[in-house]
Amino acid sequence: MTSLKIQHLRLCPYTLRTEHIRELFIKFKAAGFNAVMIEYENVFPYTDFPELKSESTYTPEEISAIDSYAEESGIELIPKGLSFSHIDYLLKVEKYKHLADGNGSLNLLARESFEIICRSTENLLQFHPSSKIIHLGGDEMFNLGRAPETSDFVTRHGISRLYVQFVNKLTERLKAEGLRIAIWSDMIIRYPEAIDEMDKDTIIFYWNYWSGAERVPFISIGGGMTDTFMLDRSKMSGDLEKMFRVSMVKEKNELPIGHVELFKNYWDMDDNWKSCRGFPYFSWFRDKGFDVVASMLSYPEKGSFLANMGEKNSHIKTFMKETSANSGMGFMTCCWQACWPLIESIWPSLLFAQKAHDNPLTDDDDIYKCIAEEMGDLWTQDILKKYYNLSCHFEFADILDSFWRTTPVKERIRWLTKAGWIEDDMARVKNVLKNADEILNGKFSFFAGSCYEKFLVEDIEWRAECQMACYQSNSADAAALIAKGGRLQERALFFIETWYRPHVSKLYIADRYLPWFDALRETAERV
Repeated sequence: MTSLKIQHLRLCPYTLRTEHIRELFIKFKAAGFNAVMIEYENVFPYTDFPELKSESTYTPEEISAIDSYAEESGIELIPKGLSFSHIDYLLKVEKYKHLADGNGSLNLLARESFEIICRSTENLLQFHPSSKIIHLGGDEMFNLGRAPETSDFVTRHGISRLYVQFVNKLTERLKAEGLRIAIWSDMIIRYPEAIDEMDKDTIIFYWNYWSGAERVPFISIGGGMTDTFMLDRSKMSGDLEKMFRVSMVKEKNELPIGHVELFKNYWDMDDNWKSCRGFPYFSWFRDKGFDVVASMLSYPEKGSFLANMGEKNSHIKTFMKETSANSGMGFMTCCWQACWPLIESIWPSLLFAQKAHDNPLTDDDDIYKCIAEEMGDLWTQDILKKYYNLSCHFEFADILDSFWRTTPVKERIRWLTKAGWIEDDMARVKNVLKNADEILNGKFSFFAGSCYEKFLVEDIEWRAECQMACYQSNSADAAALIAKGGRLQERALFFIETWYRPHVSKLYIADRYLPWFDALRETAERV
């Protein structure tokens, strides 16, 4: 079986122009990818769910074009439509509200929930008839068992059996149509008791975004920050150390005793319980008989619009080693736009993943050299390395609020000041300003203004300047930065309107520029 090399392409809520999707398919194939997990969620034109139609919804003709582009490019599509988790948009519709259970999840005992997934999958297959794998999500289903009937079931049989029973029904139904279903890994790690009952034709997309070495000073029993337990905080460093300061990360004495007993051989803790294996569940899933896809993140999960890609090199290479050692089905590089950087912003890191897959033992500098050659023009190994690491440890003003995108800039600064972390934060700001100046006045000075990477460097330099002006309450600098930001915004719109459908520009500006403009105006208006 050919190893899957998958790129994750999320189309919601930032819907790409179909012409750009075609361009991306061609680039993915040239880079070495042979499959794309295309995540539609509620922007697909479901025949059976007309209530979901909005200005973001693709037309049937556009979906047909996307499928044709994939076939032309030699790309296998793994579509993801409606999931049984993260489906708040459906549960807001009056006729489906009664199916809610937990946080944005479907009631897994309701026959109607099962039919929704099956019918939506059939809708997908009408336009993607060649697809052999359908991804059904199933991640982060917090607080399952809130509905009366599921509450009763869970008290008698447990969450694991509730989950596995539903997955098995879907697998059986869709297997009859020649399909395999894929799910995320975290729920069955969090609730592992019934895994032996789960259909072995289910493909596990094992996501682990943080392990950066063969041994790490923390353990996760699912995937997210609330599932993370700190073993030795003194060994944390870089962006991850900043992110793991949040109170959601637990201490090792809070590890569930059942997981300690079940996974002790896979965790392989040292004698002092200060480190464990970096990707412990890969071999567990394989021992249980499942095909596994390593689902990695080639940029920090939180952070800047030009992500510090360099810090993820070890994560990528170690995960690739683990995939090979355990005869994995393949890998997928995830890109959760629009929450974090756009896929166009992390292109070098996707190339890095391909090179690391070919040989995880290759030196980083040698990989940089290969990437620079593929990017062409004026790129060199040295300039790529500087660009790759420009934003190191920057824009983690979310360390007290994991939902930083909803927190005003001034409030972030106040929180950091109260916590005594503001000087540390501003030192990182100064570091970005220094790095950006070196790049822009070095070889980037020869790059055309239409170069997207050059724009990203100028944009992140502006954000660092904004944070400095807001922190210092410098009204003169703030006024000048408003004008500079307006020019950057216009350049951003050029790229966004070229790649994305018309209404997306409003979302982009709202997410990326308006919070800074608000903070700068507040600063500039101070007397």
